[in-house]
Amino acid sequence: MAGIGFIDPHTRDGMVPIDPTKLPGQCCKTHHRYSPTAVQDTVRWKELSRLADQYADLKWRWLYVNPANPTDTLGSNTPNTSAFVVPPIDSGTYLREIQLQVFIPTLDSTFSTDAPFAVFCSRPPAVNGISGPQEVEIGQRKTFQIRADERDYQVIKIGSKSQVIGRAANWMYEWDFGDGTVEQGAGTMPHTYEKNGNYQVKLTVTDTSTAAFCATTVYWDVQVGQESVFLPTLVLQKEKLKRIAIWGWAYYLLLALLGIGIIFHWVRWLMNRKKAATPPVEESSPPLYARFASGDKAPYFIPLRQQNGLITASRARQRLADALRLRQEGIRREVDVASSLKNTIEKGGFPTVQYKHLTQPTEYLCLIDQQCRNDHQARLFRFLTQSWHAQDVHIEVFYYSRHLTHCWNASFPKGMGLEQLKRQYSDHRLIVMGDAYDLIDPHALGLPNLRPSPANVLRQWRQRLLFSP
Repeated sequence: MAGIGFIDPHTRDGMVPIDPTKLPGQCCKTHHRYSPTAVQDTVRWKELSRLADQYADLKWRWLYVNPANPTDTLGSNTPNTSAFVVPPIDSGTYLREIQLQVFIPTLDSTFSTDAPFAVFCSRPPAVNGISGPQEVEIGQRKTFQIRADERDYQVIKIGSKSQVIGRAANWMYEWDFGDGTVEQGAGTMPHTYEKNGNYQVKLTVTDTSTAAFCATTVYWDVQVGQESVFLPTLVLQKEKLKRIAIWGWAYYLLLALLGIGIIFHWVRWLMNRKKAATPPVEESSPPLYARFASGDKAPYFIPLRQQNGLITASRARQRLADALRLRQEGIRREVDVASSLKNTIEKGGFPTVQYKHLTQPTEYLCLIDQQCRNDHQARLFRFLTQSWHAQDVHIEVFYYSRHLTHCWNASFPKGMGLEQLKRQYSDHRLIVMGDAYDLIDPHALGLPNLRPSPANVLRQWRQRLLFSP
């Protein structure tokens, strides 16, 4: 069995076994992985076959194979060759291989095996990352720019045009914006996103001045728009009309009798007006209102039993609570081991570290408009928030009376302003429950506008919702 071992020039930790070509009687084609190496690196290999012990008159031949040029002989008639310096890449692709050919005179046959490897450039583009916005609205055109070493990437202006000088003059830029758009251009590239979501911008910078594999890839995360709460779509149920009454002869007879009675009493009233006035009531008799006087006085209080326990939880409310409990993307990041290994393998062993954001529970700040003590609308909103809290939704409830300048709850009975709420609950999602008439500017011209003072504070919450009747 013939074969060679190839030492990895980056790790230097031993031999990387290469599958050999089998002897006659066994037929199979070897498949190799490409070991990365750089120009002017020393490649070391060793012959791993058992042919030298079985055949004494073998002829050995070592070849450095370039697919674009004829093969070059490294050595011959020796089973072991210690080292070889990788020459610069002048043409063709960056794939090379060391090939061993063994001729056995007794069998009149030649056997061969190879050790392929990829030639990387010694100095890839020094790209530090991408400079650009992390939060973008739909339809906004934003610009993303490369961050590189100033010694390699310098931009000068000649008149109204910009020109790149240094090593970056030979760089080629490929931008992948994560939404299916891939463009090739300069180190600065504008882009417009059309849909909400989280996208990852990928920039691949390739040095075209060398034939070796010379590229660097960096990533940048972008959030477009805001996350939406998905509620179930309900089918409109039309109410069927039922006939309550049918107009018949009895109805018209009743109307006739009613009309006759009205006319009879009207005529009688006219006749009684002509009669003499009734005699005065004796002073000794008490007034009529005094005879029927009652001890109680208005206003009256009617005690009603609480019926909240009879309200059943519908599927729509449960789905809404499930949507409110969804975790959101956090600030901390950690290394994504699976993605890092996948990208490192795709880059031929060149380390490419990927990161992912950790998630955290979503928290809500709810402001309820309570205009009086027994406000039914405020009680309805309080019942909704209590049901959400019972279904493990993290929610903090404050109350206000018409104006958002003063908010309170059981923990803060003296209350606090809207600016204090923003500082204390800046990471919460805001829900305002009420008619929100206080937000409308009464002195605005033309279309209704919001009052600047409360509107500017509310806009500081990235995710907010107005829940009005």
